[in-house]
Amino acid sequence: MKYYQEAIDVLKQCITENGFVASPIVKDNYARIWSRDSMIAGVASLLTEDAECIESFRKSVLYLSEYQNKFGQIPSNVSSDGKSVSFGSLVGRVDATSWWIIGACLISKNFPEYKSELQPRIIKAFDILEAWEFNGRGLIYTPLGGNWADEYVSQGYVLYDQLLRLWGFKLFADIFEDQQRKMDYDNKKELVIANYKSDNLIDKNVYHPSAYSSFNNKSGYWASAFFPAGYDTRWDAAANALVLLLGLENEPEKIASAVELMAQQNRTYQIPVFAPVISKGDPDWSLLSHNYSYQFKNNPNEFHNGGSWPVFTGLLSMGLFLNGFDGLSGKIFQAQELSMDNNESDMFTEFWNIKTGEPGGVNPLGFSAAGYLFMAHACSSEKETIKLLWGC
Repeated sequence: MKYYQEAIDVLKQCITENGFVASPIVKDNYARIWSRDSMIAGVASLLTEDAECIESFRKSVLYLSEYQNKFGQIPSNVSSDGKSVSFGSLVGRVDATSWWIIGACLISKNFPEYKSELQPRIIKAFDILEAWEFNGRGLIYTPLGGNWADEYVSQGYVLYDQLLRLWGFKLFADIFEDQQRKMDYDNKKELVIANYKSDNLIDKNVYHPSAYSSFNNKSGYWASAFFPAGYDTRWDAAANALVLLLGLENEPEKIASAVELMAQQNRTYQIPVFAPVISKGDPDWSLLSHNYSYQFKNNPNEFHNGGSWPVFTGLLSMGLFLNGFDGLSGKIFQAQELSMDNNESDMFTEFWNIKTGEPGGVNPLGFSAAGYLFMAHACSSEKETIKLLWGC
């Protein structure tokens, strides 16, 4: 854990009067309070037990709640002076609201004096997520560009977005002793398992029977999404990390084996956020190559297109640790530290190119520092400490 204090220092550099900004540098929109980034920084702060960072987490939750719109949606980001509020550029960000729910629940647990203030806002946020099912059948529908991977090709019933809401249900049911949300969690959990983990047994919970009948997943990991035209069976590191952290996989060795295989194929334990890579000539290249805001970033092995993001390999490392794969979790951490050793000026960069070993994107980022802290705690903490964050 040679860079543990440096990671905490990056989080502290992101602290402002109203909470965590994504990065201390002023570039694009990174010097804003993002719901996703600040909540992830907050989760890491609880693990470190650093009082200054936890206080910034509290401020982030309360600040973002002030800008919740009349439908219950939480902004994607707000400028630190409150003059600019964004719910998304080309499309809204589904996961912004879910991450805020998670953060608001954890703050309610750690600061009970805010429970009465936050509870109605959390319920209203759950309501907008339910509205985004569109058909009332239980799963959120995410538009192209509608979550953290805003310049990638993910769309439809995206597993990652279902799992964030599940985590929120689990925390809310526990912290607010809400039996309805406990039932919601149980029902949605069965729905998610039925639709994303292939066993070729079609039951009443399967959304798309014709597509599911040809969904024969032998990879070991869960499908990243499905939509009216079929299944997207790509590897999604964030989603499979959440599967493990929420304890949804009764055979976690399948995901662990898939991670090990990817590491052997790529000759590094820095795991890609999505795989396989999309290259020119592939069916999704046209979709990928036109989806960006400032400049195109998704060349093969870069950014969302096969880059390794410390924030999500950190969550994956914790998920593997909680499921008994301590050795594999440790290898991921060792690979991360090796890259940091070789690039000390870019230690907390946005992503890493796993083919060249080069850092990429914005540096430093608060949630990359959080990812490092997740890996560090997966190698040093008691499992029960981490489980508390997941409502286990």
